[in-house]
Amino acid sequence: MTTASRKLTLTEVLESITKKLDAAKFFLDKMEETKFNQDFFIYNLDAFLAASDSVTEIMKKQGTRYAIQENKEAAFSAWYKIKKDLFIVPKKKGRPIGTDPVWLYLAATRNETIHAEQTEIYHAVSHDITTLFKLKDHDAPDSPQAPVAYPAQTADKIWGFKELNITNKEGDVIKTLPPLNGDVLTICTDHIGTLENLIKECEAELRQY
Repeated sequence: MTTASRKLTLTEVLESITKKLDAAKFFLDKMEETKFNQDFFIYNLDAFLAASDSVTEIMKKQGTRYAIQENKEAAFSAWYKIKKDLFIVPKKKGRPIGTDPVWLYLAATRNETIHAEQTEIYHAVSHDITTLFKLKDHDAPDSPQAPVAYPAQTADKIWGFKELNITNKEGDVIKTLPPLNGDVLTICTDHIGTLENLIKECEAELRQY
């Protein structure tokens, strides 16, 4: 029996999806390691976006295959369409567009990186504006009377996403997406959580078959 013709187990489906998520986590770690080098950071960001996008792609492919063998293709397709509506990137003007702004932006960025141009980010430096004080120990002498101020600390570099144009195959702009709020690392870390929840929902859906 060939690999394509044998029955697929639910465990195999989930393992194939999880491997893609693990790849995304790997490149997220690399982003953290290279956050002080813009070029290396972008290389790893692009790899992260590709791997995270593969989570949904393999979910659709393997989930559909499993659903077909269980005679539940219509049910799975209906479930997946609801999820895809969150992040679908239009290829032409007037086509449906994802309703989750973060997921849509990341999916669109991945597409533009492959078909149009490299991901663009900007660099900003955040400062902790809160003054830190050294408080007097309860058992220490009364002096000094005033707390000693420590200088505010400069935070790590923060990379932000820029405004993004979704283009068609001719390079014409279909839609312009506003930049996401927050730093790139935090956004991508949160997206891992979104994908983990999606995998749990997918597992629950497939276990019904």
